[in-house]
Amino acid sequence: AFSVSSVFSFEESWGVSSPSRNCQRTAFPLSRCCKLFSRISMESTASNQYPTIALTRELGKNVKLEKLLLAQGLRVQEIPCIAFEDGPDRTRLPDALKEKNWEYIVITSPEAADVFLDGWDKAGRPAVRVASVGSGTEQALRQGGVEAVF
Repeated sequence: AFSVSSVFSFEESWGVSSPSRNCQRTAFPLSRCCKLFSRISMESTASNQYPTIALTRELGKNVKLEKLLLAQGLRVQEIPCIAFEDGPDRTRLPDALKEKNWEYIVITSPEAADVFLDGWDKAGRPAVRVASVGSGTEQALRQGGVEAVF
C-alpha cells in the first residue's frame, strides 16, 4: 500500500510514553489509547464534570468536531491514534502509473489522494480514470488537478 508520513512524538504531545517512543505505524496501539481514555475518564469523574471526549483522528484533523463540541460546552482532548508513513513501495508508484493500463484507480482518503497526486505528477500526469470515496477525497483530487469519474 502507498501511504504518507506524518510522524509525531506521542510522549512529547501527551506526556505518556509509547512503546516505540514515536508513533510510526498506521494506527497507534489500541491498548495505549484505551489507557489514555481511562485516565481522562477518571479525571472527569473525580472532578464531577461532564466526561472529556477523546478525539482520535490524526493530529490536527479534529478541529471541526472539536469546535462543535466546545460550542456545546463539552470538554475535549485530542489523542491522535493514527499516523501515516511512507510505504516501502511508494517510490514505485510513478512507474506503476506509467507502465500499466489501469481500468480505474480508487482513492479512499484525502491522504491517499496526496500520495496518488505526488506519484501521478512524477509519472508525467498520465491519463487515468480515478474513482473517489468521499467528498474530502474528491476535493483533494480536484485541487491536485484530477477529476474523479465517480
